[in-house]
Amino acid sequence: MSLIGCMGRGCEAVNQEPSAEVDPRAQEKWLQGKLTELIPSFENKRNESRTLSRWIKLGGVAIGGATTILIGLNGYLANKATVSIAALLCSTAVTVLSGWDAVEGHTWKWVSYRLTLSRLRNIQDRPRELSQDGTQNGSTICSKTC
Repeated sequence: MSLIGCMGRGCEAVNQEPSAEVDPRAQEKWLQGKLTELIPSFENKRNESRTLSRWIKLGGVAIGGATTILIGLNGYLANKATVSIAALLCSTAVTVLSGWDAVEGHTWKWVSYRLTLSRLRNIQDRPRELSQDGTQNGSTICSKTC
């Protein structure tokens, strides 16, 4: 029995002795089922991270621009204290957005999820390519490539 790869979940399957006969078509069907579950999940994560990354960057730029305008208007308006406080709040908001982006790392998540999604799609397409090009049929895909 082997415990290699046991990470707390699914240890029962890892601890079982492998059967002598493994049906490659069943393996391919299981793999395709898992990929069908994972791909939409990673598409959602990628889209969410991309949207948050863009909004955080856009918000930082917009608030930074507003801060600059408020500082410029400070000399021309009668109520300088209010404008100064508004500029200070805008400056603080940019700092908060930058800190949130640094902690959450939405841009990094977006890139990571995009790369993972691309790899999952490549894995999903590989058995189809192998079975369609005539060099390997569905029964030999996993025995030769896994």
